[in-house]
Amino acid sequence: MLMASFLPAPIAPAMIGKPSPTADARAPWFFLWVQQMLKWGDPFIFGVLIPFGILIILALIPYIFPKPADADIGTWFPKSNRLAQIVVGLIAIVVIVLTLLSFIP
Repeated sequence: MLMASFLPAPIAPAMIGKPSPTADARAPWFFLWVQQMLKWGDPFIFGVLIPFGILIILALIPYIFPKPADADIGTWFPKSNRLAQIVVGLIAIVVIVLTLLSFIP
């Protein structure tokens, strides 16, 4: 929310008439990590498969990893579920790094 408050999204104005893509047109800030990956190669792999895979991993976390111990229920960052926390943390770090890389020309 802070990023959206202080840095407006660099979205190009609406196209009227004949489309003319410009180099300044960028995705909204929450998709900059995908746009950064699109610079690396095949749009289907880097723009569809990898983001879809990340979403699938995040959706399956409650089913893949074991439930936290009964003593840890109701606590922040339960010790019995560290692997799930590490996976989510690594995904978040990758998305943040890719977003920051998109600001470098």
